[in-house]
Amino acid sequence: MLAQIAIVMISIGACIAAEEYPFVNDLPKAIEEAKKSGKPIILFTGRSVFCEPKTPQECFREVLFKRYPDLKKLAARSILVDGFIYSPMNDAKGRMTDAFNKDFARWSPMADKYGLTVFYPTITFLSSDGEKDQGPFYYYGGDFTRTDNKDDLGLEEYLKRKAEQAGAGQPATRPESKPEVGDKPQPEAEGRSR
Repeated sequence: MLAQIAIVMISIGACIAAEEYPFVNDLPKAIEEAKKSGKPIILFTGRSVFCEPKTPQECFREVLFKRYPDLKKLAARSILVDGFIYSPMNDAKGRMTDAFNKDFARWSPMADKYGLTVFYPTITFLSSDGEKDQGPFYYYGGDFTRTDNKDDLGLEEYLKRKAEQAGAGQPATRPESKPEVGDKPQPEAEGRSR
């Protein structure tokens, strides 16, 4: 009987966390909402298989919130977007599935715009206008510290700064910055393999 009560309590806790930190699956709609509300966006992407045995959303709430307490604080005032690919990549004969190709086609514009280069779980922080603020930070070697962008602060430093800004009453989104004299636009990266 006590074991059944414990299971019910754990299930209730998971439901409360899901309601308290809901995810949306449509990035364009999330950007529309962010523009209206002024909230930043946390984009969580990858292939769901790399989060198993948990779902990506469970991984975010149960694993990442424990590892990065400031992420939980930022998530409470952000719009959370699940941009994961859930379809299996290959069928029993090793052929790429139609479902995966469809999901990949949905994921590719996000990957192109925000510099997503891997299918590992990845966190990218967007401003309320849908522009990239920091990241992507992807899971590599047991932590979410890996980024290909040399200008990123690092995940923990970024979260620390956001927490400090929140404590000072500053908005969670980045202020618009003007390019410095001599700054040149960087060429876009060429292609990306599946």
